[in-house]
Amino acid sequence: QTCICFWGPDEKTLRWLKSLLETDYYHISITTDVVGLECAVAMKNAYALGVSLAVGKNNLQYGKDGMQHYNPQAALFEQGTKEATKLMQMMGADMRNLMFFCGDLYVTIFGGRTRMIGTLLGEGCPYTEAREKLAGITLESVAIATRVAQALRQQEAQGRASTADFPLLMLVDDIITNGAKADDKDKNHGCLTVDKASAMASETVTVTVEPDSGYQLKSLKYNDGTDHEITEDATSGEFQFTMPAHDVTVTAVFGV
Repeated sequence: QTCICFWGPDEKTLRWLKSLLETDYYHISITTDVVGLECAVAMKNAYALGVSLAVGKNNLQYGKDGMQHYNPQAALFEQGTKEATKLMQMMGADMRNLMFFCGDLYVTIFGGRTRMIGTLLGEGCPYTEAREKLAGITLESVAIATRVAQALRQQEAQGRASTADFPLLMLVDDIITNGAKADDKDKNHGCLTVDKASAMASETVTVTVEPDSGYQLKSLKYNDGTDHEITEDATSGEFQFTMPAHDVTVTAVFGV
């Protein structure tokens, strides 16, 4: 069983082609949103590299033949989907095409050249060495990640985007371009802690942030399915938010 998507400007033609070629094992979707679809299937390469960093980190801790832990990969998959959603929205995409990003991301993580480069980088191999090990292999994930990160920095300079909204993509770019390492400290250039491991709905949660030397907090958010900015309390000087009725993820982004 496999699923693909036909795209083009004329829906009638697409439906005709689908009627000719679709079978009970070859499933065809169609879209006239060429930009959205191309964005979705291109960005899956960059984020598959990002998710595969967790595979390399797992290899470092447990060995290549050791137990696989999928929660870190799932967390990065979620983050990648959030960032791809923002990118597609910036491109004016039909957001129904996000499903092609998710499906393509899933299969790319489980094998092939993008998983290989992501795993090597996650294991701490410098990009130049990883590139030598994969000599002769086209790595579109590298080209896509670095070029989109560069474009986002340009958009940020014009006030049209914030790189703080794309921490995973910017980490991938930092690893490739600047030799950063794929761990939390190097990624974030700081750390955060919360005052309680779990909280009931309506409880106040206090977040403490500690930037590395030379860095400052650029963004602090919690996500319960939607991003919410955590602001500093004017009276206490603390960063606090009210716990919603759902689980949340708290993220901080630090920069110079």
